[in-house]
Amino acid sequence: MSHFKRLSNLKNRGNWEERWQRIADYILPRKAEVTTKRARGESRVVKLYDSTAIHANELLGASLQGTLTPSSALWFGIQVEDEELREDQEVKEWCGMAAEKMFSAINNSNFRSESHENYLDMGSVGIATLLCEENQGSQEQFNGLMFKSFFISNIYPAENQDGMVDTVFRKFEWTARQAELKWGRNKLSEKLRDKIKDKPDEMHEFLHVVEPRDKKGKAKKNMPFASYYYEVETKHLLEEGGYKEFPYAVPRWSKASGEKYARSPGFTAIPDIRTLNRAVELELKAWAKDIDPPLGVPDEGVGGKLKLTPAAQNYIRADLIDKIRPLLSNSRYDVTQLKVQDLRTSIRQIFMSDQLQMQQGPQMTATEVQVRFELMQRLIGPTLGRMEMEYLKPILNRVFNIMLRKNALGVIPEILQGNEVNVKFIGPVARAQRLNEIAAIERWIGSLIPVSQVNPDILDCVDFDRVAEETATLYGVPDRLQRSPEEKDALRQQRAQQMAQQQALQTAMEGTKAIKNIADADRE
Repeated sequence: MSHFKRLSNLKNRGNWEERWQRIADYILPRKAEVTTKRARGESRVVKLYDSTAIHANELLGASLQGTLTPSSALWFGIQVEDEELREDQEVKEWCGMAAEKMFSAINNSNFRSESHENYLDMGSVGIATLLCEENQGSQEQFNGLMFKSFFISNIYPAENQDGMVDTVFRKFEWTARQAELKWGRNKLSEKLRDKIKDKPDEMHEFLHVVEPRDKKGKAKKNMPFASYYYEVETKHLLEEGGYKEFPYAVPRWSKASGEKYARSPGFTAIPDIRTLNRAVELELKAWAKDIDPPLGVPDEGVGGKLKLTPAAQNYIRADLIDKIRPLLSNSRYDVTQLKVQDLRTSIRQIFMSDQLQMQQGPQMTATEVQVRFELMQRLIGPTLGRMEMEYLKPILNRVFNIMLRKNALGVIPEILQGNEVNVKFIGPVARAQRLNEIAAIERWIGSLIPVSQVNPDILDCVDFDRVAEETATLYGVPDRLQRSPEEKDALRQQRAQQMAQQQALQTAMEGTKAIKNIADADRE
């Protein structure tokens, strides 16, 4: 099947596009071009009378970014599958250093801005797309990372047998000049080459296809994923290439069985959002009538057409001037305000704005922070699992492999050769899931302390070294801050020798004192 025939099949999305358009109109108006195409610079908020939903989705996106992928704290780590190798100090140090190098590369890229767009897309239409590639530059050195977020209106994904997206068809627009800069004039179709001469800045449609490579693919491009660029109008193939990893991450908020596309808080909130906008619209109309009400004027009481603009002059018969009265609507604003407030509260609750926002100020204790994270985990726990599998891990694995191929992660220990290395997610919510283990350890040791005052041997059942290691792991303490077993043994031996020397010195001093006492007694 040709790519354009398959694209035609993928474009058959039923009612999804109409629902995305409606949701984007009210929640994400700057991207509201799914079934409705607008001119550049055209207003996109003509249907909006209330911004509660827009702000609630922005708060949700900001909360997810600050919780799952914060730029101020390491939110992922690297570990080997072999449990014995995990205890090797050299392996620990390399894994910690490699994670920090990846974190630095991600922070030095445009990941923060592009990932925020993804969180906004997931909260509104339920699905997002993020492309991860290396910047163009040297073939030998690492050139940094580049991320691009794409809205669902121009993305057509397909799933594999496991329900994971492994194919993406992406349509985009470029000028003829941009296409020339990307591929060179010789690779363009004759029609597009002619456009470069006459209309170099005219927009044209292109198609990028990434899919698992057919076994019949060319040997020189024998990578797991094939990449094709086409001109849409002429169906001319511009470039064929490949990727060693799937370069796109396509996370979905929640997915019903048998459906490829996702549902989101926007799907749940859209009835309330539309009702709220209609209520505010009617309230504004009533407000305008009361502020500038229509007038009741006697028939033939005004000479000419009645003018209602400021400072306007009307000629009125003197005997009828007292009969002109404003026609007030007597609107019940109290009833409208109560309903509007209920709708706004409902929308904020659907987008979890109040629950996910951390309280500001010094009054938040460590316990309160822990409780808030646990609440956050319960609220987005199922969504978090999907985000890890479809968003965070694919991006991190892609970054890891890009940097590994460019030797940007430091010298790999020889002991790791041939062993599988995985990226693990250790963000604040992931840590909150493991805080119960820390609390159980603390309660256990706390219950033994009073007993140890009576029976000191009771503490022998606690492996304090293991407790320290486990709690450090659960808290996300970097391995470089922890002593190796050899360092701990050497420190303890040194401490034991110092104590032995002090004990010997004290014994010698006590012996000398005893001899002196005996000598003094003999002299007496």
